[in-house]
Amino acid sequence: MGYRSFVELAEDNKIEAITKVNWLGVVKMCRAFIPHFRAQKKGQFINISSIAGSVNLPLGNFYHSTKHAVESFSECMAYELRPFNIAVATVQFGNIPSNFQKNVKKSETTEIDSYNNMMKKVDAIVQKKTEDNQELLTVILDKLYHIAENPSKGFKKYAVGFDAHFMISLRRIVGYRIFNFIIRNAILKK
Repeated sequence: MGYRSFVELAEDNKIEAITKVNWLGVVKMCRAFIPHFRAQKKGQFINISSIAGSVNLPLGNFYHSTKHAVESFSECMAYELRPFNIAVATVQFGNIPSNFQKNVKKSETTEIDSYNNMMKKVDAIVQKKTEDNQELLTVILDKLYHIAENPSKGFKKYAVGFDAHFMISLRRIVGYRIFNFIIRNAILKK
């Protein structure tokens, strides 16, 4: 579930909804399967995260927070499940052509021009990236199948697609300050 909003304008019910679906949904599914995996002495969790679980972008306050939570939760859970031969993986990818972006909840237009302009810019960038990633769904499905067939020990993060690899690598190579500068100039410049 997506929610693209400004912190000031965010609605409690939408914050709660995205948290329940994107993070608590993962938690509850894992809790339901752990006893079964322990009983069979093996298992593999594949938690769907996002590039948003590793890098922060404008208007991602709530979506990114839930994906960071999935990453942290999954890594922590892997420690406790390793003795039972239960692996945990997260899969991060960018926008794919799907109904996801059509269903993203957004802040309403406001009298604050800078907010409206930022929303328009972010919407345009997301639309373009989604259109560019026509082949990504097949790549993701292949990766999910590979992970399921070849479980790792403990915890492993998988980045899928050019966008995910590029953004994660860029953030790691240039560091927070330069990455932040690049994003600010790409989104906020006039």
